[in-house]
Amino acid sequence: MWYAHLRSVLGTEADRYEIVSVAESGASGPRVVILRDISSGKMYALKYGETRVPIFQQVRNCQTMVSLFGERYIPEIFISGEKVMLMEAISGQTFHEAVIKSLYDLPSLVEAYKKILEKFGEVWKKTAEPFSSTVSLARQPIPRAERVREAVFRRVFDGQNLREIAGNKVVINEVETGYSLDFLLELMTDRYSSPNYTTLCHGDPNMDNIIIDSDMDWWLIDFEWVGRHDWRIPASHFVGWWLSNASFLKEASRIKVGNDTICIKYQIGQSELVSALLAEAWKFMENMGNFFKEKQFEQQIKLQLAILLLGDLRFLEARNRSQYAIPLLGEGLRLLTEIVSLS
Repeated sequence: MWYAHLRSVLGTEADRYEIVSVAESGASGPRVVILRDISSGKMYALKYGETRVPIFQQVRNCQTMVSLFGERYIPEIFISGEKVMLMEAISGQTFHEAVIKSLYDLPSLVEAYKKILEKFGEVWKKTAEPFSSTVSLARQPIPRAERVREAVFRRVFDGQNLREIAGNKVVINEVETGYSLDFLLELMTDRYSSPNYTTLCHGDPNMDNIIIDSDMDWWLIDFEWVGRHDWRIPASHFVGWWLSNASFLKEASRIKVGNDTICIKYQIGQSELVSALLAEAWKFMENMGNFFKEKQFEQQIKLQLAILLLGDLRFLEARNRSQYAIPLLGEGLRLLTEIVSLS
């Protein structure tokens, strides 16, 4: 499949490439393989297939990232077509892999993470513009929340479709919230308020989109959602990624559906390294909230975190983390209960 895509833009020149490995890629459709140029020995990453954002737009987005971050942090794109993009292959691994596999020591990874956050902060401050309802955002917050809510309603737990029991009261770890599932999920749209500022930046800074090497040098990849954003949405990724993809189960999780309740029971934890990264991410978000003078920052960032965690329910199977469906549901709903008291 990769060869056909590459041949569509290179013709017979595609014959000089051989596949080295299949890279771990996101859950949204396109695939990535690592290729070697047989004649030169140089390595390339080939992204191909159906994409939510057209390849030609991703190429333009990459150029935008170069102008914001500098060439030092962005791989070079050599060839692109309608459904294919050939770019520089960066030696190293995703930041996620480096953390999960403990490839480097804790102080080095924490310091590298602080520098990544600092660079994003610089770019956000440099590109900040006062919010306007006329500004076209790369990710529309309300439609995004509506899609996540519908996806949650389609989930089945304890043999019950959540839409059919949406009126049941939610109980989390034996604590009665007093709120029904549909009430909590409606909060994702009802309690949203616009930010003071929008920023132009990478819209999906998850830890699989950051490559790091043994020298602690790093690069950004995946340019689908580059554009102007409610800055709190990408900010939530710096915390939400670790909660969703690096937490571990302390005990078996379960859901029990009663006549008028949904009882969710789970216990999760994080490694010392992940806890340290989470602390830096929270500190970064609070600093940015103060810089942008967000009056409802705590409420709104928890809202975006809840949307992120509940939205990740859609990708658990692709990430081989199906056993985390109950904790993700529980953590997302717990965050939504917290924003009620912050209103």
